[in-house]
Amino acid sequence: MGNRYGYVRVSNRDQNEERQLIAMREQNIQEENIFIDKQSGRDFNRPAYQKMLKKIEKGDLLYVLSIDRLGRNYTEIQEQWRKLTKDKQVDVCVLDMPLLDTRRGKDLMGTFLADLVLQILSFVADNERQMIRQRQAEGIAAAKARGVKLGRPKKALPDHFYEVCKQWEEGQFNGKTAAALLNMPVSTFFYKANQWQKNPPPVSDIIHREFSITFNRKNQEVFRIKYERRTIMYQTYGYIRVSSRDQHEDRQLITMKEKNVLEENIYIDKQSGKDFGRPAYQKMVKQFRPRDLLYVKSIDRLGRNYQEIQDQWRILTKEKEIDICVIDMPLLDTRQGKDLMGTFLADLVLQILSFVAENERNMIKQRQREGIATAKARGVKFGRPENPVPDNFVEVCERWKSGEINGIEASAELGMPLSTFYYKKGKLENCLKKMAE
Repeated sequence: MGNRYGYVRVSNRDQNEERQLIAMREQNIQEENIFIDKQSGRDFNRPAYQKMLKKIEKGDLLYVLSIDRLGRNYTEIQEQWRKLTKDKQVDVCVLDMPLLDTRRGKDLMGTFLADLVLQILSFVADNERQMIRQRQAEGIAAAKARGVKLGRPKKALPDHFYEVCKQWEEGQFNGKTAAALLNMPVSTFFYKANQWQKNPPPVSDIIHREFSITFNRKNQEVFRIKYERRTIMYQTYGYIRVSSRDQHEDRQLITMKEKNVLEENIYIDKQSGKDFGRPAYQKMVKQFRPRDLLYVKSIDRLGRNYQEIQDQWRILTKEKEIDICVIDMPLLDTRQGKDLMGTFLADLVLQILSFVAENERNMIKQRQREGIATAKARGVKFGRPENPVPDNFVEVCERWKSGEINGIEASAELGMPLSTFYYKKGKLENCLKKMAE
């Protein structure tokens, strides 16, 4: 049994974390294993959280009161959950949501439901944060419209400020001395002095001309870089998969050609979708560059393993930085809906279709097993029928046993592979032993 940890977060120092601390103590978590951050949940660059990540190990258990205490950024919550549960291999329990407890429901349905709840609560947490920011912005705008001055009021300048500035400008003393005479920080003095110097000293025509030439050269360079970037051709790829060599990929090929995917950029696997260790798929992934586009006909053509589809989608979109379009499901097109709602809906659809793909594979396997069991019960024999042994098999075996011939010679005389000879000989010996008993 690993260690228990608790993570507590409030958004600022004025808020009270007592309610979360009580919940952690009820789970018998030691005080030194409770990590507290008083910081916004917009990202995970928080000192206590990062310290906890370094300490937590495989088999440990992490408690949080609710998902919004973990964070308020939809994408980063998903990423951190994956890091904790997959990379660190720790269990996470969200106390306010019993479905979000990775110790339970390790089967496909349990994992799917937990991922679905995580997806929805992460969206709610991020959406709530955006609403708070929107209300703040509207409140500030309304206050400014009423003439309210926000921020710390400006301090009045000392009466002798302009006189000291003039002496400083003439070089009678440095900025540090000037700031001391005015009883203000050096940075404040320079800020105020720069405001006072509204008009810069005149610039000679030569300097102005040199500046213009440099500026134009910079503009030309920027234009050249922009033009080169614009002329970069991003590649479009198509991935096709059928489960066996007997199946036809024509329907998928026609769809890829309709999308104007070049023949050399279409990768075909004739293999099960249970994992992603497929030669054509692995070769294709090595070709990807950021902003390339991948087409697949449907999500079950990409794969039929719920967890691996999620992992590969993350690798392709986050690490490889490519776009994916699932032709049969317009919502699964990463070129569209880059905002929170669009990302949430796409992730939700991906989650459901990945579950359906693996569940369908499990059902196919179950039906196969049931069909085989039923056929066996009816006396049906499976596999290739055994070839009958030659008439002189026993005689050759006796000669081999007496040492007259070796195994290679015996198998050659019988017209069978050496391994088959030993297999048939073993079966014959076992039969003779049983008859003797």
